[in-house]
Amino acid sequence: MMWITDQSVPPEYADQMAAILSTLPSAPGVPGQARTRRAARMSANTYTVRTAFAALADAVAYLADKLQYPPRSQPRRGFEYARLRELLTGEVNPDYWQQLPAPVRRIFTSTPSSIPDPDPPPYAYRDPANLPTIPTYPDGTLTTGTPLYSGSTSAGWFTDNNLTWSRSTYNLITPIDDDDRAPVIARVTADLDISTDARASRPMLSLLTRSEFGPAASIDPDDPTPPLAEPSSYYWRYEIPPSSAPYFALDYQRQVLARLIPSAAELALAPLQQCALAVAPRPMFGRGFNNCTQVDITLEDALELWQPRPCNLLRGSIDLRSVHWDGAQFVDAYWSESPAPAQSVLALMRVRLDAIDVYPPPWAVGPANGGPLYQTVFDVPGFPRMLLRVSYSYPNINGDDQWFANNQIYFLSAC
Repeated sequence: MMWITDQSVPPEYADQMAAILSTLPSAPGVPGQARTRRAARMSANTYTVRTAFAALADAVAYLADKLQYPPRSQPRRGFEYARLRELLTGEVNPDYWQQLPAPVRRIFTSTPSSIPDPDPPPYAYRDPANLPTIPTYPDGTLTTGTPLYSGSTSAGWFTDNNLTWSRSTYNLITPIDDDDRAPVIARVTADLDISTDARASRPMLSLLTRSEFGPAASIDPDDPTPPLAEPSSYYWRYEIPPSSAPYFALDYQRQVLARLIPSAAELALAPLQQCALAVAPRPMFGRGFNNCTQVDITLEDALELWQPRPCNLLRGSIDLRSVHWDGAQFVDAYWSESPAPAQSVLALMRVRLDAIDVYPPPWAVGPANGGPLYQTVFDVPGFPRMLLRVSYSYPNINGDDQWFANNQIYFLSAC
């Protein structure tokens, strides 16, 4: 790769120079404003990145609110940091998130019509025998197979030949209301198989997704609209991975994790109980980047949509009859009758407790006749993912045994 800056090109070579640079207007050989590939390349949109991060942080804050972590407390900050770090590394913790049931999945394909592009934006290595076009994609038709894209050069023009995409329709576990926007997290794992006859470009490793929300039974799983109107574009912004012969053949896996957010128009129809997600390889939109004359992309996608576990949203309290502490661990506990059906599994049960999150430390005992209020989060063995947050004080101390009576327990989860 050669970079040319501040050069004085002799007039007799100006036309040849213009033919090998990205220029406006697009016709090779016509004098215009020369632009290098670096100037033509879009950088990451800071606002978009910040907005996506804030959406995930808000989803984690929603979890903390439902689990009744005290605002601005140390346990809440630790909980939110741990959950957000998991999401940013592509992990969805099943203790707090539940995967939506299998969707209704459809595959659609569309063959566009194309016209010559009179004034395209600059891109690298345009050639008079491989000029750009503008495709128009009609509604698709039902098909089978996997999402794919195909484009090629014919009679001196690069055209999109075909775009195939998947569309999956889900029923939400927790409806989305305007005042209670239960988050929806999407994790898309895409295996891209790319084949070109010239050097690959970043659009070839990019993905398009488009989500839609609606009330119960309102989304048509057979909607054939291409996912090209205001999609979420996951552009590849890194160095192109090396490939094997022929010139470029690559099998590469990408994973995208993002929060799906309904639009204001969709929220006006709340409660929203369905979500559809379409996934497609990014088309070249009539550009033979790097002077490619044949581009074929196949995408095998695996979709996962997650929402907060409903049991984490069943908030309430039950009365703690007594808890026995032997100086090393919480040995057993007795619970009084609970009026909530989801909590009745604890009624009059004696269980062993393991403290997993303590604030303040439970062994920081106050005066013998009572002390400050403490909180501890317990794991209940034998009940997977059952978490209890106990508020308690110390009415008395009897040797190494500490008994807590008539205190309140917040039931966090049991699923």
